[in-house]
Amino acid sequence: MPRSLRALAALLLAVGAAGCSGNPCTPPLDRCGDRCLDLRSDARNCGSCGNVCGAGLACVSSACVPDAVAGGCSARTGGAFVTLEVCAESVKVWVSSAYAPEFIARAQDLASNPSSPGPTTPQLGLFDGTDCDGQWTWHVDPANAAWVAAPTNPPCSACPSQVEATKSYFLVEVGTWCPDPAVQGVRVLSVDVR
Repeated sequence: MPRSLRALAALLLAVGAAGCSGNPCTPPLDRCGDRCLDLRSDARNCGSCGNVCGAGLACVSSACVPDAVAGGCSARTGGAFVTLEVCAESVKVWVSSAYAPEFIARAQDLASNPSSPGPTTPQLGLFDGTDCDGQWTWHVDPANAAWVAAPTNPPCSACPSQVEATKSYFLVEVGTWCPDPAVQGVRVLSVDVR
């Protein structure tokens, strides 16, 4: 076989293998049936598809743990879990529908159509302590969430890992987190309304 044909065959094989990866979902989401889910925190698919956490348990960091330890995550209602991708890292936040219904509605718009007109910068109040996303030792104020056209306070624009590394600065001095889509890259991966 001529060298150019061997190169073409190798390229087609590589493209075919990449297309058959079995996970068309954006990490950290994984495919379960026809849905993209976060197996690190989905109590119906905890750690793997179909692994259901029993009564009184929540899924935190891909493991079923007592829901009291997880802050009652599995039983929450009156809001939505919004999973954001920022700097190729994910953050799952709980937002109250009583205080921030516009945030939830805009997140749903952006999840279904990332180029829909409107604001694309999340501006979120911060609290200390892990909530339903066990990878971070901070969480979002469920009543203080909005979408804005651009960061209103540029020092609040950062990657989740930067917030983690300088948590006291963000909690005490800045008070909010507002990742800039133009700098950090912000996408809504999923919205789970409860």
